[in-house]
Amino acid sequence: MPNRFKTAAFALVAGGMICATGPAVAEPDMAAISKMEREAFVQKFGGIFENSPWVAEKAWDKRPFASIDEMHAAMVIVARRRRNRSRCCRRTPTLPARKHRQAP
Repeated sequence: MPNRFKTAAFALVAGGMICATGPAVAEPDMAAISKMEREAFVQKFGGIFENSPWVAEKAWDKRPFASIDEMHAAMVIVARRRRNRSRCCRRTPTLPARKHRQAP
């Protein structure tokens, strides 16, 4: 899993922000995360996928999560579904521009 996701998820679970080079953060309590109500889960993790809290909302249905990696995988599956791709791009208008700026 990309380190930036893990750092962001840990920061959200801890209720604060930490930088990627900051101190190590303990693994979150996945049982507590899996027991969260849908609204609380979306409020806590809805910002992980840029401007797309619906990703967290749909991933909530995949609970329980055994690990942060498993939660992330569920969110990625939701975001990658063909019918959701255009929804992500509409929510993130700079995404196509970012792709064109990458080195070949």
